[in-house]
Amino acid sequence: MKINIIGKKYWYFLISLIVIIPGIISLMLFGLNLSVEFTGGSNITLAFPSKASNKELKQISSIFSQNKIKVQTLTTSGNQVFIKSQPVDQSQDILITQEIKRSLGNFQQQSYETIGPTIGAETLQKRYLRFNHRFDINCYLYYLVV
Repeated sequence: MKINIIGKKYWYFLISLIVIIPGIISLMLFGLNLSVEFTGGSNITLAFPSKASNKELKQISSIFSQNKIKVQTLTTSGNQVFIKSQPVDQSQDILITQEIKRSLGNFQQQSYETIGPTIGAETLQKRYLRFNHRFDINCYLYYLVV
């Protein structure tokens, strides 16, 4: 039994376009949800003696909200809680850590890092420059081949 793949190439192109066009439209309408590395923000990792419950996660989120700091993501893995938020300076970090200890009890802050929006913007700009450079080279190579 022979399968005529080449004869149905236009169907395959159509199926590809049905997948690709909505993706392009979605990118144009909604853009990309850039992470902390590109927009600037803080990554904080907390380690608890046992796995944090949903109630405890809500308390952590409300403590950030009370300090007028927007939490982008709040995830858990085992007994660790990972928080990505707007930039938090060192004094705010100490204040938030004390409030969480007062509210939830014993835990250990494993990491705290802040990436400023300037560094994030530079990283994003370099990424686009690198993409444009590769795109230009590919267009030039295509021009040479064709």
